[in-house]
Amino acid sequence: MVESTYNWYWLVDGLMEAGYTVKLVNTVAVKTYDGLKYTGDEHDARHLAHLLRLGILPTGHIYPKEERMTRDLLRKRGQRVR
Repeated sequence: MVESTYNWYWLVDGLMEAGYTVKLVNTVAVKTYDGLKYTGDEHDARHLAHLLRLGILPTGHIYPKEERMTRDLLRKRGQRVR
């Protein structure tokens, strides 16, 4: 599982080239459960792994390398137009 941040492409590409199955987590759609007393990467990772095991982890689409530049340009153009 990889959290989408500004520069995640290199990590995803490397993992996929090494034969790993990669899930891009849609962090906006992940609901934290009530009663969460501790936060941090280790606890977040356990929670996401639990959601993945249950089959309810919200994921995003990983665009193929060839399409990313066009997607990024269109996204930037949309931001400028707005």
